[in-house]
Amino acid sequence: MDNIDRRSAVLLGAAFLAPALGSARTAHAAMYAKDAGKEIMPGVRQVDLGKWPVALPNYKSIVITDYVVAPGSGFPPDKMKNDMICHILEGEFRAKKDSKEFTTKAGDVFVCVTGETEEDTNTGQVDAVMRVIDLMTA
Repeated sequence: MDNIDRRSAVLLGAAFLAPALGSARTAHAAMYAKDAGKEIMPGVRQVDLGKWPVALPNYKSIVITDYVVAPGSGFPPDKMKNDMICHILEGEFRAKKDSKEFTTKAGDVFVCVTGETEEDTNTGQVDAVMRVIDLMTA
């Protein structure tokens, strides 16, 4: 880790801050009504938590969104439009990023980089909640 660039350092630092940023409004699938937020695709509901300015190099604001995902549902492969931090609050997801596949459980944090292709599926037996912190350049 001797050759870490500035962008990686910022993303790594932001990943460590993710739980603290959302701790005041911790979400559990049970805390959301079945019709909370808006359904963006079958089995996936989007709950918008807000947008805040940030003092991070290369970023002007963050947008925090919870996604409540029913068992077996998820997000199809999609290119990431911006850098983001994903924090699993409840449940379990199988994530595919380009050619890598891994399982994430409650408490896990991972990052996505602009241009990367990602796919996520709730592989558990209960609704899962993924908090996404989008790092916005504009």
